[in-house]
Amino acid sequence: MAGTPGKFTTGSTMRHVVVMTVTASTGLMFMFLIDFATLFWVGQLGMERYVATLGYVATVQYFTISIGIGLAIAGTALVSRALGLGDTAKARNLAMGTMALTIIVQGGSRQWYFWRAIRS
Repeated sequence: MAGTPGKFTTGSTMRHVVVMTVTASTGLMFMFLIDFATLFWVGQLGMERYVATLGYVATVQYFTISIGIGLAIAGTALVSRALGLGDTAKARNLAMGTMALTIIVQGGSRQWYFWRAIRS
């Protein structure tokens, strides 16, 4: 495994960008589709407070997703640079550090947001 090159370190850069963009876009579209379906079926219950709760939760969800996307982009840039330099040990350390930071930041922001909402 140490001798194999990274999947996105060779080949056309544009193809890699397109593949990653299409994959991420498809995932986000399905998330929105599921949220729309959930909102539709909960709306059929006729209780406005349930629909309002879903709207509030969707806001928190998109907030935490955007933080995660930003941290993923930063982590990808750092790990890619280390892999490009051929330093796999540094790339592993950066990847683990980025994952740990993402878990801490996302978990902390979500807890803070909900704690703030409960208190008000």
